Amino acid sequence: MTLVDLLPGLSTFPEEEVGARLNVAGLPRDWWRTLPPADFAQVVDEPGFWIRVAELVVDYGSAYPLTRLAPLLADANSVPHTARWPRAVVIALRRERLDWRGLVAMSPGELLARPRLRRTDVVGIVAGALREAHDRGAPVAWTADPVNHGAPKSEPSPDPARTPPTPEPASTESRFDIVACVTAFTDTWTQRETRVAVDRLFAHPPATLEAIAQDIGITREGVRQIQKKCRARLEDWAFGGGNPQLASYVAKLAARLGPIARVRDLIEADERHRTPIDSLRGIPLWRVPAALLPHRMTDEWLTHDTLADAEDATRRALREICADGAVPWSEVENATRRCGVYEDALADWLDRLPQIRRFDTQGVWWGSSINDKAEAVLTLRNVPLTAEQIIELVNGDYAFSSVCNQLQADERFMRTDRLHYGLRRWDLEEYLGIREMIERELRTRGGAARIDAVVESLTSRFDISENSVRAYATGPSFDRYQPGWIRLPRTDASTSAPAYKPRRDVSTTQRCFRDREQRWWHRIDLNGDHLRGSGFPVPTGFAAHLGLVPGARRTLTHDAGEVTVVWRNQPCFGSMRPLLLDLNAAEGDHLFVIPSGDRLLTRHIRPVEDDLPPLQRAVRLVGWTTRVPDAQALPIIASRIGLPATTPLAAVLARLGERRDKDLIDLLTPS
Repeated sequence: MTLVDLLPGLSTFPEEEVGARLNVAGLPRDWWRTLPPADFAQVVDEPGFWIRVAELVVDYGSAYPLTRLAPLLADANSVPHTARWPRAVVIALRRERLDWRGLVAMSPGELLARPRLRRTDVVGIVAGALREAHDRGAPVAWTADPVNHGAPKSEPSPDPARTPPTPEPASTESRFDIVACVTAFTDTWTQRETRVAVDRLFAHPPATLEAIAQDIGITREGVRQIQKKCRARLEDWAFGGGNPQLASYVAKLAARLGPIARVRDLIEADERHRTPIDSLRGIPLWRVPAALLPHRMTDEWLTHDTLADAEDATRRALREICADGAVPWSEVENATRRCGVYEDALADWLDRLPQIRRFDTQGVWWGSSINDKAEAVLTLRNVPLTAEQIIELVNGDYAFSSVCNQLQADERFMRTDRLHYGLRRWDLEEYLGIREMIERELRTRGGAARIDAVVESLTSRFDISENSVRAYATGPSFDRYQPGWIRLPRTDASTSAPAYKPRRDVSTTQRCFRDREQRWWHRIDLNGDHLRGSGFPVPTGFAAHLGLVPGARRTLTHDAGEVTVVWRNQPCFGSMRPLLLDLNAAEGDHLFVIPSGDRLLTRHIRPVEDDLPPLQRAVRLVGWTTRVPDAQALPIIASRIGLPATTPLAAVLARLGERRDKDLIDLLTPS
C-alpha cells in the first residue's frame, strides 16, 4: 500500500505542491505513488511527516469529508486510541463534543468553520486521523464527491489524477434557502440582542461597548454579556448538529475562500449575499456567514491568522525563494499560492507586499533598505552600476554619500571601478582604490615593477587617470629604489602587512577623547542619516588607533546586534540603526564609541542644554556627564585630548585648532 492508496485524494492535489511539501532526501521524487509506508518510515520523522500531509489536506482537500480523502476511516465501528495524539488536539475534540464517527464524516473545511477550533487544532486532528488510517491497512477506492457524507463507493473513478476537486460555489445550493434560514433564526431575537449583534458580531469594525451601552441604556458589561449570549446561540445554531445544511454551506464557503481571501470574494461567492436581512435591520446576508467563518476580517481581507501574521508568512516565503536573486514571476505566484492565497486574490495580495517587486517577467526581493533595493536592481541589470544610477533606479530620496557608505560597508557589494558597484557573487575583480590597487599590482609582480607598467595595467582595467596613478606611485606609500621603478615598502618586524601611519594620530583627531583608563573614544553627533540606518565614515586616526589598515574589515557586536567597520577608500561604520533604536536615540544626541575586543562599547549622552555655562557644555562634549567646578573643567578637557591636566588655556586651544574641534574652541574662547 502506497501513500496514494492510503490517501487517494492526494492524487487530485497539485502535483508541484505535493512534491514540494513531501520531498524527502534519498527517496524518489514521486515516492508517494510508488513506495509503501513501511519503506519510507525509517527516513521520515513520522509525527512531522503526518503534519505535513495534513497541511496539504487542509489546504487542498478542505471540501471533502475525511472518509472520502482516506476511505479506510469509513469503518465507524473501529474507534482509535487517541492517547498518542497531541494533548491539545484531544482537548479540542472534547471541547467540540466530537465523537469518532462524527469527526471522520466532516470535512477539514467544516472543522475550520468551528470558531473554537484553530487551524493548528484542525491540522493536528487531520494528522491523527490519517495516522489512524495508515495503521488500519488495506486501501479503498477514491471518489471525488465533495461534502457528500454517504458511504464510500467501491468502484474507482476513471482517472482521479486528472481533475482536481473544485468546491461548488455556494450559489448552487438550490436545496438550502439561506436567506429564509437566517431570517427565521434572527426573528426570535429581542431588540437589544438584534442591536448588539448587528453592531458588534456582524459589524466590521464593531461599534464600541460604550457607544452601544449609552444608546440602549445599560452598562458596558451588560452589552458584553448580550454579545456573548448572541455568539453562543449563533454557533450552536450553525454547528450544534441541528442545522447540517448551514454547517455544510459555511464549510463550502471556507473551502472556496481558502486561508487568505478578499472580503469581496465572500460577497461574490453567492448572488444572495447582498440580500438585506430585515430581521437584522437590513444588513446584507454575507455578514452572517462572515461571523461563522474561521477567518478574521481586517482591512477588506479575510485571513485565518491575523492579517499581519499572514503578510509576514508570505514575506518569509518570498524572501526565501528570492535569496539568490531574481526569479521568474511564476515562482513568486506559486510561493504565494502555497501560503494559502487562491488565484482570484493573488494579484491583490502581492500588491500589499511592497518588499516584492515585479520587473517584466521577473520578481525580486525589494526589501526596505537601500542595500536590499540596490541588490535587486543590480541583479536585474546584471552589470555594475554607479551610485547615481542605483539611486535613480530605486526611485528614492537618498543622499549620494550615504548610499556609497552603505554599499561599501555591506559584504554583498564591491566596487568594480572607481564609480561602479557590483555584487560580490559575480566574482569580478574588486577595485579597492588607487593606492591599494598599486599595492596589489606590485604583489602580483613579485613586489617591484616599472612605474610605466603599473600605470598601463591599472588604467587599462579601471576608469582612473594616468596622472592619478603616477601621483600615488611616486608618493610616500611606495619605495622608489631606482629610477622608473617602485617596490613595496618595508614591513614592521611584528607583522607581514605594510606599516600604516595615518596623517594624524588619535590625539590630534577630531572628536576623539581619552578617558581615565587611557582609552580613546570617538564622539558621533547623531543626525537623520544615522537614525535611518546609513553608514558613515570615521577619522583615519581613530581607525588606525583601533588597529585597522586600508582594506581591512572588522565586525563588532553590541547590545542590539552587530556593526561592520570596513576600510576601503576611507574607514566606515555600517548601519547602527538597531543600536540607536535600542538606545532610543534622537537627532542631536551624542554617541561615544570604542571597540573592546570584538565588542563595541558605547556611551549615549543627550544634547547639551543651551542654558549651561560654556565651560560646562564643553565638558559634556568631551564625554563628562556631570557638572564640575569651573576650576576643574579645563584640566578635564586637557586630559581628554591627550594633554597634561596643567596645560594652560592657550595650549589647549592650539591643540583643539589642530584637531579642528571648532565646537569646543567656540565654547572655550573668551568672549
